[in-house]
Amino acid sequence: MPVLATTPLPQDIAGLKGKVDIYYWRGLICARSWPRSFTGTPSPARVAAYTAFGATGRLVLLAADYLQRAAARDGAPHGWTWRDVMTSAQYGRLLSW
Repeated sequence: MPVLATTPLPQDIAGLKGKVDIYYWRGLICARSWPRSFTGTPSPARVAAYTAFGATGRLVLLAADYLQRAAARDGAPHGWTWRDVMTSAQYGRLLSW
């Protein structure tokens, strides 16, 4: 990940759209090649991952209202939505020790 010394001008960023992604990471200005969409035939492992992630998204919607409110409250200081908090909790990545 190349780290840039200064923020590029908006017109320079616009000119690189589709080729270079410029973003902030922990206060640093970074660049990377633009993410590409997968266009091939998905492998069985990829299909299984898609299926599991889709099921997780549907299950999160079934959470009780009080859990959604608690997750929204906990995620607000970090810019997370209640769904972000619930999904992270479901994958066991909500807490770090």
